[in-house]
Amino acid sequence: MISKTKAQINLDFSISNALPFHEITPSEFKLNQFSSYSTRLTYIPKKIGVGLQFSMNTYETNTSYFEKLNELSGSLDSSRETWKSNFLFIGPLLKLGNRFNLELFPKIGIGGIQSPDRILKYETGNEEILIYQDNTQSENFSFSNIFYGVDANINIPISKNIGAFIFAGFSTNKYLGDGHSTIYRDISSLEEISAESLKQRDLLKKDCDAYSLLNTGIGIRIVFNQKEEPSPSSERKQPPLKEKNHNQEMYPPIPKYPENESTISKEEVETLTLEWFKESPNVRKANYQFFLYEKGTDTGDSLIHQTKIKRKKSYELPEDLKLINGKEYVWKVRAVDDPNLKPCPDDCYSIKYEFKVGNIVIPQYYQLLTSNSGNYVPTGSILRFVLNQNIFSGGKVELKIVNEEQQVVLNIKDLKKEAKSIRKVGYDRYEIDIGKLNTNEIYHLKIFNIKRSYFLRFKVNPNAEINPRK
Repeated sequence: MISKTKAQINLDFSISNALPFHEITPSEFKLNQFSSYSTRLTYIPKKIGVGLQFSMNTYETNTSYFEKLNELSGSLDSSRETWKSNFLFIGPLLKLGNRFNLELFPKIGIGGIQSPDRILKYETGNEEILIYQDNTQSENFSFSNIFYGVDANINIPISKNIGAFIFAGFSTNKYLGDGHSTIYRDISSLEEISAESLKQRDLLKKDCDAYSLLNTGIGIRIVFNQKEEPSPSSERKQPPLKEKNHNQEMYPPIPKYPENESTISKEEVETLTLEWFKESPNVRKANYQFFLYEKGTDTGDSLIHQTKIKRKKSYELPEDLKLINGKEYVWKVRAVDDPNLKPCPDDCYSIKYEFKVGNIVIPQYYQLLTSNSGNYVPTGSILRFVLNQNIFSGGKVELKIVNEEQQVVLNIKDLKKEAKSIRKVGYDRYEIDIGKLNTNEIYHLKIFNIKRSYFLRFKVNPNAEINPRK
């Protein structure tokens, strides 16, 4: 039964810290800490999914500017201030690994920053002198910022439904409105605060439309719906399960050697070993019965030898079993002695193979020459030759046979394409039917392309068909 995995749904909880890539306030004002608490819901049907993330962020500044003011006056506000922001993100989630589940989460979001304006003034008599004014957003959250970036997660499974992960991300926060502006006096070299000293200092302004962050963190993942269920289509196609070891089709052994309708020489038959392929699927404890028959005519085949082989796939005929030259024989095997063979059809008998004991004919294959020279070799109605396969690396290969008057009697434009009069019988061996050529005439064979040429001179002689090995 084929099964498939449901889409994976993850719920992630994470915490991270970050450092700014760009200043969000003047050089005297440093971002001391950025903390983010996020919840992310992801849906991953295969390798690509989608994620929805909500983040609550806290920014804390620890500024040398206010520390300097406190040092000079001792009566100003705290040197720390806190901002808050909320963002909602969405983006594709790309799953790049299996064991540790490397994921990329390109995201874009919208949100707002909560930070009241901060104004510091120096008062002396009826005079007020502005020292610092920080204009950010209102005290209430509003959709005033867009946030975009990418996170990379490495997930570490803990159990089937729980995992941990570490991640790093790079993101940019861009103000949609006027942004963040700061007006302040340059007090870097002041030794004391007075109305006169402050008036001598320039009133500077710093604007910030966007800032970028590099954050790293850790998290916990809860995994839902990571179960397997049968595929509906596979349930229709698969037959119902039967009892153990009977739930799949079985095939009997198959004869391997000698091949069917082959000829075995008188010399080989004296030490002939017959081989077969095991039943499929393989049954570990199967033994085999071997049967050898002398092929009959009207009366049928006669059993001349039978034996049992223990867990082997071959059998050497005994020396006292003499097979007769010119006779034909039939053999088969049967797998036995294992209860798992019960579903095997035909009582696990193999099909029958036949072979003949006799003279083996050895066809003569001629080597081609690189020049049109040499003797005229005799050949019967089949011309057999060996062709160097490197010739095909030089492009299309053409074959021509011409007679003594240089008349073309056979022309094959592309030797790689099929032709009725020629066939390939091995890696580099070919046979051409020349039965229609005139007997006792001489011919020239040429096989060539733009890089190579091979030649053979031959004469058709019906008495030169084969060379028997006796």
